[in-house]
Amino acid sequence: ATYCKSAPAGFKPVSETVRTGVVACTAGTFSIGGATDCTSCGEGEFSGDGAVGCSTCTTCAAGRYMANACSPTSDTVCGDCLAGTASSGGSLTECEICTGDGKFSDSDRVSFCKTARAGTKPSTDRTTVELCPKNH
Repeated sequence: ATYCKSAPAGFKPVSETVRTGVVACTAGTFSIGGATDCTSCGEGEFSGDGAVGCSTCTTCAAGRYMANACSPTSDTVCGDCLAGTASSGGSLTECEICTGDGKFSDSDRVSFCKTARAGTKPSTDRTTVELCPKNH
């Protein structure tokens, strides 16, 4: 009996006319079993080589920033906000420096800047508070 083998998931036929083998779908595409071609990932998705589906891009959490945006071939890379900065996360590409009256952050990966209590003021680098000088 003669029969045609279909391409397994993550692969496509080498050519549309000569079906003598299969090749892996390239990053940014995928295929289900039996597909004759690879399908591109949609907006907000990515995949590696030989994928059977696409993954949803990571959203950076609060206290982090987007160091590298998601692309069809790679996930989002998030970085940590350091003391003295803050971020609400999402698609922000940098951390907000704690500026303004009495604002500071004393730890990494925070979503908002704190306000110094009465009688204290933020340090120059906005990472701690110090007592205000007497008579000021």
